[in-house]
Amino acid sequence: MVRPCLLLVVLFPLIQGIAQAYVPGSKRITKVSPQPIINQFAHLSVKDGLSNNSVSCILQDREGFMWFGTNEGLNKYDGNTFTVWQPDPGNPIHSLQNNRITGLCEDHKNRLWVITEGGGLHEVDKKTGLVTPHLIRTTRTHQWNNQLSLYEDSQGVLWISTFAGLARYEPDKHHFKLYPAPQAEVPIKTVFEDRQHRFWVATNRGLYLFDRATGRFTPIPILPIAESQPAFISIYQDAQDVLWLGTATAGYSLFQLDLRHQPWQLVPYNPGGQLNSFVFLNSIHQDAEGIIWVGTTSGLQAIEPVNKRVFTYRPDPTISKGISSNNAQAVYHDRTGMLWVGTDNGIDRQAVTLKPFRTYQVTPNKGHANLPENRVNAVLSDSYNQLWLSNLSTVYRMERGKNSVESISPSTLGSVGQHKNYPCAFLDNGLDGVWLGTTDGIYRFDQASGQYSRFPSEMPAQFLDRAPNGDLWLGAKAVLPVSIHLHTIISTINTTRMRRIHYLIGMYMDSWLVGRATSGSY
Repeated sequence: MVRPCLLLVVLFPLIQGIAQAYVPGSKRITKVSPQPIINQFAHLSVKDGLSNNSVSCILQDREGFMWFGTNEGLNKYDGNTFTVWQPDPGNPIHSLQNNRITGLCEDHKNRLWVITEGGGLHEVDKKTGLVTPHLIRTTRTHQWNNQLSLYEDSQGVLWISTFAGLARYEPDKHHFKLYPAPQAEVPIKTVFEDRQHRFWVATNRGLYLFDRATGRFTPIPILPIAESQPAFISIYQDAQDVLWLGTATAGYSLFQLDLRHQPWQLVPYNPGGQLNSFVFLNSIHQDAEGIIWVGTTSGLQAIEPVNKRVFTYRPDPTISKGISSNNAQAVYHDRTGMLWVGTDNGIDRQAVTLKPFRTYQVTPNKGHANLPENRVNAVLSDSYNQLWLSNLSTVYRMERGKNSVESISPSTLGSVGQHKNYPCAFLDNGLDGVWLGTTDGIYRFDQASGQYSRFPSEMPAQFLDRAPNGDLWLGAKAVLPVSIHLHTIISTINTTRMRRIHYLIGMYMDSWLVGRATSGSY
């Protein structure tokens, strides 16, 4: 399909993270490399519609929308605008019970769950936006509804970390079961189910293994056993079945727990002492290149596990688009591999694999002038790595290894006198050359001879494509005078005989009406 765009064409290599699904730990680093990413991020803030700049949690749902929990409400981002949910005093039974969003979870049935600081658990209908609170009603209600982290296990059960203990919630039964914290007045920070279905509980004073059948907490202390254990606050399992645990206690930073070897032992991990002691809640993630990312109070930190190299990203006044805050409160990789960082100064985002843009212009233009020759309506890089451009008036070709642009005379493509033939589309023809779609029909460029052959059509060739059997398909947009609906008229040319054209009319009101003019059958 040809769509007009303004001024110039920008070509760039496909970004691997966008072309492929994000698979944490799918690759391992095998060589020393420069820093994983440059300190340059796109920034989103209250100026863009975010309800509050302090972002504590991030989630991408199955439909691809991004959700952000902030100090002033829940935010849904569609890539352009934010939709915000906040407490509604006029409709309290169907709104958030507290503004501070602390955790997000999309369950196996595509339901979105949201927890708050003091307002408990909520279900948000992603289609209607309806909010349904699910408060815990018991003694110490405020502590049970003061919730820190939310997790769905392999059985579809929701586990909520609270200031009073661990809450189990079965959505289909609307039933809570409460497990008081193993130490009185010690909040549960987060939980995690490993690949062997063991259940880990991180608290403000140590790590525990939790038996979901009996409700028993078994401590996993650091050795030698100290009177006070660190506050564990984040858990991640890598491809080698090693747990990475982040702390928020002075003198510590990360720990590793190798699940392959027993007895288990928590091993401190801080290469060169470069990692910050204060890690944010649920802020450890691994990207597709094997880099471990950690959100801390002293910047976003990246670890190369093989080489044990640490990189730290902090605000830099000399960089116009550097990371916006030292407080990397939430770290998230979406399915494309894009890195999202929630801070106390908004959201920073960056594709992990950035490649530079290269600009091609017929007439070099460093300003903002709208030069007609730099307008691009169709573009193709063919099998010979030649770049073809059309601005609906002239076709340009840039050959490999040459910096100059060749202008194809409009008369070569049928523009004579007052008659204008507009080049609309390109299609690669392999080693034979290129097909060009125009308002008068199609042209075939022969790479060997450099000649153009004309094949007229009764309809414009605004779109070009090739069928699996080798037939060439061309199409045009037309608005029928009896309807306001857009119709697409498509025809096919047999590229071996070039004797006749079959016309099809299709795609009207989500239905296909197909006709073959030669037979008259429908």
